Amino acid sequence: MGSELLRSLGDLISPRLCIHCGQFLSKDTLFLCSECLQNEPYLTEEDLAATSSDHFPDGSVKKIFSPADFTHDSSLRNAVLTLKYKDGFRIGKYLGQLIAQKLRDSIIQAKIDLIVPVPLHRSRLIERGYNQAELIAYGLSSETGIDISTKVIKRVHFAHRQVASGSRDERFKNMQGAFKVVDTALAAERKILLVDDVITTGATIRAAANSLRAEGAAEVYAASVLVVCSHSFRGAYTQ
Repeated sequence: MGSELLRSLGDLISPRLCIHCGQFLSKDTLFLCSECLQNEPYLTEEDLAATSSDHFPDGSVKKIFSPADFTHDSSLRNAVLTLKYKDGFRIGKYLGQLIAQKLRDSIIQAKIDLIVPVPLHRSRLIERGYNQAELIAYGLSSETGIDISTKVIKRVHFAHRQVASGSRDERFKNMQGAFKVVDTALAAERKILLVDDVITTGATIRAAANSLRAEGAAEVYAASVLVVCSHSFRGAYTQ
């Protein structure tokens, strides 16, 4: 029996609803309805270039690949929160695939060698049970064909959650020394795409990127479901 038929039968028994608006999902949609996805604040290449320069003026990250701006009424924000805090880990692969589908050409043109999810500290991983960035990274890899590794870099000290009220400098200071490259052979002379769920100030990505570049990575890029595109934070979002 085909997967579409199984899904149709499942919808008759237990209808699937959009996790954002609560409307019934059509048979060809997952998690978010077409209307919610259409209303996302999607970003242009110009937006992403400006945001990359804003978050990484030191050049630690060459470019950000993120389909949409972070807003509190975003359906993608709701999907990320479900992924992180409501045991909705199946959404991770879906979100990674969405990043790839929206930005496929730009990602392919960058000639990325390796996708690396931003690691969680061991204590946070035990608490949550999974790394949401890793799930997103597997979805991105499945769509692009780019290899993925979870063995390149690790988080070596626990940093407090990156609350949105902190300044960019405070957040980066909190993250300094948080990551260590454990496989220098994989990092050296490679173009690496770091993956996280949301980029706010970029402090976490920047710290990881600097660790990779110190071990000889040729270039570092960043991918996320959402990115904050202004200097001011919108509310109390927690990474």
